[in-house]
Amino acid sequence: VQPDGLRVGPTELLVILMETLQNSAGFQFKRPSNEELKSDANYMLDHFASLTGDFQGYAQAVINKQYSSNEIEGYVKEAINHLHLAPHPKDAKTDSGYVLVKGVSNEACLIVMVTVQLLIMYMRKRLLQLVTAEALTLARRKLPHWFMDSYLSHQNHFSLKDLIDSTLRASEDSKKLGTVPTKLICFTRSTSAIHHLPALYGSHAVNCITDNHSEFIKDVVHEDVNQVYLCKLSGVQSETAFKNHLQMFSEQEEKKIMILIISMQETSKQMVNHIRIIIDQKIEEKSRSRNKLFVLLLHFPPSMFYNACYPVLFLYGWDHHYLDSIQPEPEGIVDIRTWFRIACQRSKLDDGQSFIMEAIKSMIPDSISVVASRVNIGSRNGGGFNSIPQNGTERVSRFKRLLEGEMGQKLCKMYATYWQPAGMARNLEETAQYAKNHKSTISITDSVKDFFKTAFHNFLAYMTYHTNQHLNLDVIYDCQDAPTKNLFLQLLELVPIPKLLELKAYNNTWAIQQTLHSKPSFPFFYKICEILDEMMEACIEDIQKGNVPAVRPLKETVNTGPQPVDSYKRVLSTAFLQQLSKNIEDGANREVCAVLQALTDHRTLWDKYWKDFISTKFHFPLDDTFTIELVTFTFTRHLNKYSLQQKLVVLHCNVHIDQIHLAKLISTLRPLQQLESQLHPEAQASIELSPVDRLKEMVEMKSCTLDDATVLCQFIVDRLFLSFTTGCLKHESTLQYAGNKQLIIWYQAYRNATQQSSALFQTSNMESGYRAKQNVLHAIFLVLQMRPEIDEDLSQVALTLGETLLKKYFTETFDIKGACLNLCEITTTLCEVIPPNFPKEDISNYLENLLNFFFFPGSTRFTENDMKWFFNKVNEQRSMSQISNLTQDLPVEESRMPLFNTMFTPAMSRHFLCRILTQKVGNEKPVNPLSVFYRLPRKHVANIILRRERSDDLSIYMPKVYSEIPAIDVKKNEVMMQPLADLYFVVVLEHLKDKKGSGMTLEGALHTIKTVQDHLNNKRNDNHEKLLCLIELQAVVQVALEKIAETLAKRQFRHTAMELSPGICTIVSDTFIGGGENSGHERIVLMHLLRELKGPTRLLEFLNIPNMTTSLDFLDVYKDKLKSTAIEKVHLMPFVTQREGQLTEIYITLSRLITACCDSSEDQKTNENNLIKNIQKILKSHKELTYDDVLVDTKQYLKMAIWLVVYYELYCKKICCPSLAILLETQLSELDFTKEQLHILTSFLVPNEMQKHLESPFPTDEISSIARKAIPESELFDPIYDLFYPKDEIEDSSDIELRHALANLVGVAFSVPKGSSHLWNFLFDQSKLEDTYLPGFMWSSKISAQQMFFDSGILLNEEGNYEDPDYRTHKSGLSLHSFYLMNWTSVGALCISLLTNPEAQDNIHNHIISDWQPLRHFCFHYLKSIWSFMSVNLQFTEEERSFFIVRSMDTLFKFCQTNNLKGTFYSREDVLEYETFWHSEIYEPSKLGLSNILRQQYKFTRHPLFNELKVMSTLYPSFPSEKDFYHNLVSLSEGRTTPGSTPFSPILAQFVEDRHRLAVGSALLPDLVEFYLWLDQRLAHLLSYETAPKLTIKEIILKAANRFQYEAESVKTLFNRMKDSLNEFIHLSGNVIGTGGCLRHRQEEKITKITDDTPVMRLLSTEDTHEGNDWLCIVMQNIVNLHNHLVSMVEHQGFRKKYRCWLPETLPEIDVKAFSPSHAIYLKDTDDFSMSHLFVTIMRSRYQAYSSLAGPTTIPFNVEQTLQFDMEKLEGDVVRYFIAGKPHLKSVKETIRRPFRFRNLELSSQTPGTGLAGPGCPIDLAALSQELPSEFKV
Repeated sequence: VQPDGLRVGPTELLVILMETLQNSAGFQFKRPSNEELKSDANYMLDHFASLTGDFQGYAQAVINKQYSSNEIEGYVKEAINHLHLAPHPKDAKTDSGYVLVKGVSNEACLIVMVTVQLLIMYMRKRLLQLVTAEALTLARRKLPHWFMDSYLSHQNHFSLKDLIDSTLRASEDSKKLGTVPTKLICFTRSTSAIHHLPALYGSHAVNCITDNHSEFIKDVVHEDVNQVYLCKLSGVQSETAFKNHLQMFSEQEEKKIMILIISMQETSKQMVNHIRIIIDQKIEEKSRSRNKLFVLLLHFPPSMFYNACYPVLFLYGWDHHYLDSIQPEPEGIVDIRTWFRIACQRSKLDDGQSFIMEAIKSMIPDSISVVASRVNIGSRNGGGFNSIPQNGTERVSRFKRLLEGEMGQKLCKMYATYWQPAGMARNLEETAQYAKNHKSTISITDSVKDFFKTAFHNFLAYMTYHTNQHLNLDVIYDCQDAPTKNLFLQLLELVPIPKLLELKAYNNTWAIQQTLHSKPSFPFFYKICEILDEMMEACIEDIQKGNVPAVRPLKETVNTGPQPVDSYKRVLSTAFLQQLSKNIEDGANREVCAVLQALTDHRTLWDKYWKDFISTKFHFPLDDTFTIELVTFTFTRHLNKYSLQQKLVVLHCNVHIDQIHLAKLISTLRPLQQLESQLHPEAQASIELSPVDRLKEMVEMKSCTLDDATVLCQFIVDRLFLSFTTGCLKHESTLQYAGNKQLIIWYQAYRNATQQSSALFQTSNMESGYRAKQNVLHAIFLVLQMRPEIDEDLSQVALTLGETLLKKYFTETFDIKGACLNLCEITTTLCEVIPPNFPKEDISNYLENLLNFFFFPGSTRFTENDMKWFFNKVNEQRSMSQISNLTQDLPVEESRMPLFNTMFTPAMSRHFLCRILTQKVGNEKPVNPLSVFYRLPRKHVANIILRRERSDDLSIYMPKVYSEIPAIDVKKNEVMMQPLADLYFVVVLEHLKDKKGSGMTLEGALHTIKTVQDHLNNKRNDNHEKLLCLIELQAVVQVALEKIAETLAKRQFRHTAMELSPGICTIVSDTFIGGGENSGHERIVLMHLLRELKGPTRLLEFLNIPNMTTSLDFLDVYKDKLKSTAIEKVHLMPFVTQREGQLTEIYITLSRLITACCDSSEDQKTNENNLIKNIQKILKSHKELTYDDVLVDTKQYLKMAIWLVVYYELYCKKICCPSLAILLETQLSELDFTKEQLHILTSFLVPNEMQKHLESPFPTDEISSIARKAIPESELFDPIYDLFYPKDEIEDSSDIELRHALANLVGVAFSVPKGSSHLWNFLFDQSKLEDTYLPGFMWSSKISAQQMFFDSGILLNEEGNYEDPDYRTHKSGLSLHSFYLMNWTSVGALCISLLTNPEAQDNIHNHIISDWQPLRHFCFHYLKSIWSFMSVNLQFTEEERSFFIVRSMDTLFKFCQTNNLKGTFYSREDVLEYETFWHSEIYEPSKLGLSNILRQQYKFTRHPLFNELKVMSTLYPSFPSEKDFYHNLVSLSEGRTTPGSTPFSPILAQFVEDRHRLAVGSALLPDLVEFYLWLDQRLAHLLSYETAPKLTIKEIILKAANRFQYEAESVKTLFNRMKDSLNEFIHLSGNVIGTGGCLRHRQEEKITKITDDTPVMRLLSTEDTHEGNDWLCIVMQNIVNLHNHLVSMVEHQGFRKKYRCWLPETLPEIDVKAFSPSHAIYLKDTDDFSMSHLFVTIMRSRYQAYSSLAGPTTIPFNVEQTLQFDMEKLEGDVVRYFIAGKPHLKSVKETIRRPFRFRNLELSSQTPGTGLAGPGCPIDLAALSQELPSEFKV
């Protein structure tokens, strides 16, 4: 304490001490600031306060003493002097650590201790100048606060400019305490700021410096740029040049600072030292240089920075500093020193948040363009913010307006919450640690700033995008409503935000927002609605579990009026309300609490929520007043009875329960509103009531609800009728163009209305007046539908028809005059108004559509008058020639009605008659003996038939086909010869075959005949009933005759005789039912036998089997008739059967000589020599032979001929000839037989040489579903060997023909040049097939073990279609039928090779065919299958099939003689070219004209009996099956398109091919969705990633059932149903979903058939889609693709125009979760409905028959194929009945799929948790960290 009472504080003491040390002892202290001195003194005091011992003694000695300033200075000098004299520290040391000597005062001793501490502090601060920011950050917790304070507050590490400024400021006070260093070395990283500095600045020699350079130096170096001289060492060429720079700097008085920038990547340490010496010398030389500042800025690349950079010595006036950054941030941007102070000294700073907010706000301008570039906006339904911007400038201006407004300020505050001091410190530590690990290439300053800025940009982009979900930003963008804006900002605060580190990953560009039906007007409406719906779903689940206690009903604020509609609504609403109240009390659902409060305070918000709610739930825009009124009328009138909170609850509950019904109602009625809004203004003015008002009126009049289908249907008809009469008729006369336009608008509305309400229009309860109006409207509609475009002619006809019908059958007030308006009136009126030149095709289409309308399946729209009219028209049918003769002499007007009768084609007549007869009315049951038809239509059929002929002597009906055969004696019966009787017979026969034919045995047919006869003999039956029974009886008899033929055919295949029962024989012989000698029944049996036995050859064999039957005597008669008919060989090559020709002569010669060689006589050697000589003679005399104008190589032909002789003359006659085998191998080398060819010849000459290989018929790999056990050797066999050496003496002729066909195939292979055609390699050299492309292989890959095996690309199902539907997408030159022929030859060659070549087994197995296949069994069964398909599916008899193969091989033989065909294919182009050649040059010529050639060459086909049977089979009623139709379609496609191109009738072809998969898939899809959602919702967070692969589906269902007992049974049932359908779908898809049938590819495939033991992991969705999981989603997407493909085909421009009359204006689109049976294109048959039957019915209706009644599906013999179906119309039917109106399904990925939430996965890699604005921050794992439930452990 000084005498004046003032105390000498620590700061003053240090000043005195440092001045004395500088003046007396020569210490060079750097001039400190007052703040730094104060900090040092405080740190020193804290340090001394912790000491004990000597220091405390010295301190106590000076306390309370007073000293003058001079005394204090004296003590200081004493202390300094003592320090000079003090001994070495090791000689004397106190407990305080300080060395003292005797004789020194206490005051001096105390000052000595302070001095020592001062020196230590000074040295520490000098060293602290070199510490990096990251090192200090990581060590900050271990250091005293003084270190951080000194580093951040009193040193400059973050700005070169600040360092220079502080140094220069200190020089101004250099005369006082301290010295100023004039030489600085600064260490820093190489940054862009350094590179941005000019190479030279401040020199008079440089004139290229710009203002930008000066501004940058002003920011980085010094405010006064005139004082700066800057030079980069890289620009200095020599030492002299550098000295010149120093000289220039020294001579310029105004220059005070010289900056020398040195890149240490280019400069050595020695060079830097040399530069320092030059500078030191310059300062010594020039006194003027001593007052200037020299700065060496050493910058290091990242690779050098973490090693020893440069030796630091604080000598010779050089000071050293580390700079983390050289460039300070502009004002407002993050100041890193302040950041460090807040983060590291947060206990002493309170302005952290204000600092952060200022920094955040300063980044807003730069962020706007970034956010605008990364968040795409623009929606056709958006408005304001989300409307489509014109350009980038407009986009940026929208974001600027948004982010600089209140929302931007709110987002800044939300971002600031990340940056609390603790968060800032954590960020610093993480950044420092990253730098310490040598991973960072930038400084901590740049790291922090970049992260802060980048995270802010990402945060704004993330929040802007997710806040804008569902166009939310439109709500606030132009909002002037304060309550709406405040609620928006309040809800924005509650949006969960992602974690800070996650923001770094959000650097992507977000796509455009999803399209909505309308933009919302309520803030965050979709999220609020979703939260409330989830709460409601939870309540529903509790109700289902029985967890909801008894609840009291809602209290209404108004006591009048009804409560909610039913008890379930009441219970659900009450439970929901209680749950909502509980959540509010608990503080949960803060978003809903905020909304409820806002709704309470501002009632206008309720209107916005209400409109958004109903608009969203029912998908209509907010300006759709019609829908708003309709929904309001439906149920919202009840909402006014409740409080606001109750109102919200009731609204959600009611819409949830009634949504489907209301949505359907809205979609049904919306076309009416659209129609009336487009009417002419005068028409609109004439309509008194709006649609909703009229609907209210009708509902109130009937006292019903909107569920009443009759009222709705009548309402629709009423409005459509009103629109037509007011909008079309009344204005047509005055405004022609406007009237036509109005008519088109009405037509479109009618079409849309009928599509939406087709089920409603089938109601039978509609009043007669409305029914009549509907009939009129539809008659007009069908006129407009006649053509793709509505022209003036159609409009005029439609208007005239409508006006005429209204005048004739309605009053002026449009009341119906009579009972109803039926078909007769409409057709008559149409004939009156239709122009004379109107196309007949249009009239035919109109009539068909009109009948479809009246006789729609399942509808009772028609009346008795309609039935009678139709039956009369059918019975009046005449042939076209008769009509032509009738009408040619009549005036045009009088000829229209007869012409109208020709519009009923036989197939269409049968089709509609069938519809009428099977139409059920009420609870009526079929009454006839066959139990198929109903009473009323049968009665009218009989009335029409008996109307003219009333005979009491009725006889049996005889099929019309009998009368076409002259040899059949048919008694004329005028009653039964009417067209309607013929048609009724055909319909009955069709029903018997469809419903009972497949299961009716011969005995069953006999029983049915007896039943019908008993009913016929009933005396109570009148003539009408007897008439129908006689027709029905004949139909049953025809079925019985077919069964007789089937029975006989089965016996023939077994070659066993049979004795028929007397009852069976009676059917053929009973004259009452049409039998007897030489009757039609006999020939019908023969006709069916011919079909069942598949050709005349087998029929002749059958008739010649001894004692085949002793009961049917007529068979013996026909056997006698056919005795003269020889069974000729159609399997031989043409040159074998020809009578002349070079090839024929040579073949005959070889046959004779080879046969002679095999005789066992003594002349065998001579015969062999003769054979050799003749072959050599032929070779010498003929180099080439002539065959059908083709030159044939003699040597190749001889090889072929020798083989054919060996096969036909030796093998087939069981002659063994080893000597000939030796002769061929040793003495006929001229023929150049290959080793493999000799193997084949030897095997057939010496049977013991054949390669018999016993094997199991079952696959040997783990894929096989057959439980493999040890198979006894007796059950092993070789099917190929058994084919050529059968065990049974009596063989099936089909096997014999197959052997002959294979022999011809081998013969052709013998004749082709080596390597020519695919046959060579398949038969002789299979090793060349590997790693090549093979023809007939339906995948685009080579054959190899690394890719795919041949068997994986040739598979067929049991019907002969491609087993894998993906085959159809393969580009191939083959059609399905030419595919048969190609692969029959390929696999046939493999079979022969396996039989004869000992190396073939190894060459083929696991090289060509998968090793898991039983090779011989696979090849044999595949060969047999195609052999059968070529008969059944190509509609060939056995003779035709054999001859087809012969012709194919003969064609190939000729082609190979003149063309060098490739046999090995190394590219897809080559194999495609070969397949195209095979189809067009081999298959098609062999098939076309086949029957005619066969008929010309073989006499048994010309026998009169066969001609009769041909005519009968042509005229006999036949009913094509789906399979028949499909292959007929394939045949037509072959004839009309090139292979691989678009098929004939593409939509029809695609539908037929996919229908079975569509049926199964459509039924499966809802189950897949339900089970997938159950797995996702119930098992989430219970299953771990490690456990899921170990648990089977069965186990998981059982375990989950224990946990969720209330749904156990339903889940089990669901899974079993899904499993069966899924496996069926996979089976129809080729047994795997995807590519490949070989073992390796099946193992890699994601989906095979599932079982109870399939791991549950297979069904779950994972992040990695290549893990082999996600089965359910893959199958769902497969079904979706299948459905969408057909829907998209119809939407193709050409088809849309063609079928526009059936298609909606726009293609609807639905979520997969909303898919229901009503959306399915094709469904599995149920008890109530059969889509397959509907398709068959439609298909048969387009079947073009040969006679007036029916025609064949398969022509049994020698008749050219003709077009049998009207494919164009059938395709239109398929579009109309199955595809039109079906929605497009959204992809599974975007609607339902999401990665499964495993228990132990980091949620940061999963879908983020739900938040108000969409995906938010991840769910807290702490909530899921409980122990895994025991039932979910393995």
